[in-house]
Amino acid sequence: MSFLSRETARSSGQPFELYEFTYGAYVYRYNTTANNVVISGLTYIPMQLSRQNITLTSDIRRSQLQINAPTNFEVANFFRASIPATPISVTIKKKHRNDDEVITEWIGRIMTAEWTHSGVTLICESYYTAIQGNADFRYYNYSCPHMLYGARCKVNRINYKVTVSVQAVSGTIITSSVFSNYSSRYFTGGYISFHDTHTGLIHTRHIVAHSGNTITLSNQIPELTVPKQIEVYPGCDHTLNTCKNKFNNHLNFGGFPWIPKKNPFSSASTIFW
Repeated sequence: MSFLSRETARSSGQPFELYEFTYGAYVYRYNTTANNVVISGLTYIPMQLSRQNITLTSDIRRSQLQINAPTNFEVANFFRASIPATPISVTIKKKHRNDDEVITEWIGRIMTAEWTHSGVTLICESYYTAIQGNADFRYYNYSCPHMLYGARCKVNRINYKVTVSVQAVSGTIITSSVFSNYSSRYFTGGYISFHDTHTGLIHTRHIVAHSGNTITLSNQIPELTVPKQIEVYPGCDHTLNTCKNKFNNHLNFGGFPWIPKKNPFSSASTIFW
């Protein structure tokens, strides 16, 4: 009997769910029964997981899903101290106990985790939302809209990479004497890249401040300890001056620095005098 037939004949159906969480090269598999379930040689261990009903809204791309799990749920722990190195994807499947057919019911990713007195709630978004983006707008303003090191910016990040041995880590603050070789704020707006050889994951963090021998990250990296190495890339404030004098890239500047500062529609104009 097929999965659909068992769903239609409610008396013969005993459905349960399979959850797959993928984080980099690691895949965590769980099922909602009380025992291990082996499918195609893959083992799904029992876990107390529940979720909201999957419903259709006026815009399916905006729909979210909440998954409830125990407080010490392994996957949720990646959100305790910081943000994961890469997005954690979620695949929810359904299977009947007396049938081999498995169907995929929902695919998305975890956006955040919220702990409550009774457990943890994973806030997930559908991949319809993840792949939805804005149109390719180009705004008429003074600053450059290009992403630093991006295809339109054309600055080669390799030419500006600085490899640093970390001398101290305190939360989001990283200390290294190498930072002192550059003027304060040189790295502000840039980012760091840390390759965790233990897990194989590459962690990236935005640099929100640089002063002397320290930089401050947007979020901490718990796996980063002394004296591990990181790659550091300088930032850009998207002005023509920085583009020209810091990166020698003014020919690719995407802003409009010579927009007249006097608005003829909101002030008196001498054109008609």
